Amino acid sequence: MPTSQNLDPQSAHDVLFRQACALHARSQSLLADIDEIISQADTVGATARSTLAGGLHKLRSVTRAENKFLEKLVSTPTSIRPAHTSCSNIPYLSAVFRLVRTEPGVTHVFHTFNYAHEPGGPRRESIRVDIVAQKGQQWIKVKASALKGFQNDLCDEEEEESEEEENSTPSSNDDSNKTLQANGRTVLDGFSPPTLPIYQQAKRLLMAAEQNSLHYQTPTVVMKFVGKEEVDMRVQDTLRSMGILVEIHGDNANIDPKELGKTYNDSQIRNGPPDPSSTNRGPPSFNNEASVSRLQTDATLHPGIADTLNLDVTTLIALVTDITHRLDTIPVAAFDIPSLQLQASQETRRPLLPTLRDMFHTRYLVTTSTALRKFVDILKVLGGPTEQLRAKNLIIPGELATDVMAELEDYGSNTAAEDDASDVRVHVIEDSASERFVHLVGARGTTGKIQKHHVAVFGTGDRLRATTVTANAWVERTLLDAGLGELSLWIHEPRSLVELRVKKYRETECGEATEPTAT
Repeated sequence: MPTSQNLDPQSAHDVLFRQACALHARSQSLLADIDEIISQADTVGATARSTLAGGLHKLRSVTRAENKFLEKLVSTPTSIRPAHTSCSNIPYLSAVFRLVRTEPGVTHVFHTFNYAHEPGGPRRESIRVDIVAQKGQQWIKVKASALKGFQNDLCDEEEEESEEEENSTPSSNDDSNKTLQANGRTVLDGFSPPTLPIYQQAKRLLMAAEQNSLHYQTPTVVMKFVGKEEVDMRVQDTLRSMGILVEIHGDNANIDPKELGKTYNDSQIRNGPPDPSSTNRGPPSFNNEASVSRLQTDATLHPGIADTLNLDVTTLIALVTDITHRLDTIPVAAFDIPSLQLQASQETRRPLLPTLRDMFHTRYLVTTSTALRKFVDILKVLGGPTEQLRAKNLIIPGELATDVMAELEDYGSNTAAEDDASDVRVHVIEDSASERFVHLVGARGTTGKIQKHHVAVFGTGDRLRATTVTANAWVERTLLDAGLGELSLWIHEPRSLVELRVKKYRETECGEATEPTAT
């Protein structure tokens, strides 16, 4: 196949122009695909949507910059140089986007993790992960150009044992080794694992993963090589020995600039690149609706979550509120403040109770005595009769629960309310915060967001190595800043108690008289 290196100047320029035009068309196509999936991703759950969309916006920003550069190239063909096409980021960005749409449980794209260079030290180092998949359990780095980029960093450690040592460089520490090409295969001519950038990156990824465990499990680090070149087995073996999962994907997710030129004919060279609106978006073809459907399905999966779930006050409220049980009977105008309007909108699009029930199935549910105390105190002020009755049916009677639950009003019985959450029952356990949570309060006090009841709830979950379920999204960041980022948390959208507010609205606006009963 002819390349720009072995052609006459005019032909070489034509090849470069074809490649630049093809890359430009692909960048425009990629931008359109990214925009489409961002617009459709609004149907994914709130937490997943915000983190995933944020990463997709980053991907779009980088792709847009690349597209702008390529647009400038094709408009000024004389400025095109071989490096402009051979070093394009479009193959890499295309590979990342392909994996976003095909990997299960993608939660982040282009996400940065902080870690400490020394265990226990301050988290001043950071590293970017291309894709976080498997609901956080897998970190993926994409390598779209095999090892060509490392050719100037290879070392001569193996050269000193070569029979041709007299023809090699004088020093075994010289950084002048070469990457040789043989039948399309990347061959390393002497390399030292500690000095190759790919190994240094692998070490940093492993260190960061160890310090950013999720649900008390260290994420698996994956390096996916996509492209036509084979990767030297010594590199694969070394990475695997370090603990990296290596995957080789020799498919057309990686776009070879040399191949791209074949899609443009002589008339296109004379007349410029085709209208991108009429250009095939190139291989492979994907159904973005199917991709979003997969993301929706992934949102209900819970890999790594513990068998014991520790329910925070906010989750207990979500399980008894009329918003999750009787939203269709509540007048829209009763939601007269923005926070309730948002919750009603979220509940309409993504009902919370089915998701919680799906996660609760087969798991042991607990709440701490502190969480129960706060839950009951809130119910006594803001909870309506039906919401209180649901709470009584939710909490399993016992030494720590019976007296506290007896403080709620006795509104009689209500068969419908009793059936609302009959399949969800919660045990009450004593507060028993882990030592590191107790130390956190001792060291920092309770002047910030973390208060004593947070320590009792989240600290007990930590000691039990349970997954704490909460609607307090700020907790994750606050605990991460405090060095407790590896806790097992599952965060959902908040729901508020509304029965009394709706009752007041009906009495005031509709003139309806209501009795204080649960019927």
